[in-house]
Amino acid sequence: MRPFKPSLSQMEQALGTGPVDAVLLYSSESARHVFECTVLDADPSRFASTRFLCLSEKIVDVVPEPFRSQAEAAAVPTEASLLSLL
Repeated sequence: MRPFKPSLSQMEQALGTGPVDAVLLYSSESARHVFECTVLDADPSRFASTRFLCLSEKIVDVVPEPFRSQAEAAAVPTEASLLSLL
């Protein structure tokens, strides 16, 4: 895996203009990168009802407090279990 840090405009283009329904977090490292992303700072209201779906409880622990109540962990750390949260 190679690190990739998209620009704000790349993130906005990928996410579109409306609210974000769900974000899948597969690792603590990827979760840290998501929450360092400037798009969260640029328009936090877009993420007010976003569900942050995590592969494990360890990843939930990385979710910052303002979003922690919106985070859920998969019952078991498998992609199938993660996707079942959708």
